[in-house]
Amino acid sequence: MLVAPVGVKVGPRDKFDIPDKFLTPQAEPDAMTMGNPEKGRFIVEGQSDEELRILARNKETMALAAWEPYIHNLKLKHRLYGIDRPTLILHGSQDRLVSAACCDVYAKLIPGCTFETNPNAGHSPQNETPEAFVERVTRFALN
Repeated sequence: MLVAPVGVKVGPRDKFDIPDKFLTPQAEPDAMTMGNPEKGRFIVEGQSDEELRILARNKETMALAAWEPYIHNLKLKHRLYGIDRPTLILHGSQDRLVSAACCDVYAKLIPGCTFETNPNAGHSPQNETPEAFVERVTRFALN
């Protein structure tokens, strides 16, 4: 199962498929990724040093894993055909970070892939609408 996957370059070479989260103010990525940005906004004030350290480490990990300087791999598109297991791609209907078009490309490149949209969710439907997310995953896993 893939949730709003990144990695496949779908647009023109000279355009970003995914906005560069490292070049935007913190509030903009929140608005891009959350169906309801106010619900998921991380408020720095009042957080413990440990919570802030975790936030910083998560951002560092994201930068190390994804920024080279793009969040895609030009070879990936040509490797997905080899997936021989049932695959579900889930996309939040309000995800403004990863487009439905990007998810659709993934679905077409993976043989027999199922592509579903989770309403009322952004880039992290597992966090925003956990009940609907679990229902979709369970339904897929049991089929």
